[in-house]
Amino acid sequence: MADTFRRPAGMPTPGAQTVAPGLGTKILRLDWGLMLVVGAIAAAGFLMLYSVAGGSLDPWASRQMTRFGAGVIIMLIIALIDIRVWRFASPFAYGAALMLLVAVEFVG
Repeated sequence: MADTFRRPAGMPTPGAQTVAPGLGTKILRLDWGLMLVVGAIAAAGFLMLYSVAGGSLDPWASRQMTRFGAGVIIMLIIALIDIRVWRFASPFAYGAALMLLVAVEFVG
């Protein structure tokens, strides 16, 4: 029965040493469809802000585009960090968030 199991292509054998993928491989593995949808929704928002401002980028649209660009850069940096780092940091981040919630109750 155990002989009929076939390991999917690309899945390492148990106990085998795996090499972390390079930066280019990580970038290619990103969900580019999701990135396209997020960009399209953001573009619609930019067009709405441009329209509301009477055809000017100045009051709102330019600042929103700058914030969106910064957010995309931060998102890509976070996406390229190894998942093991996030698994290690998650209990500490959870504890810090709980402490901040308790601090809000006392400090306001």
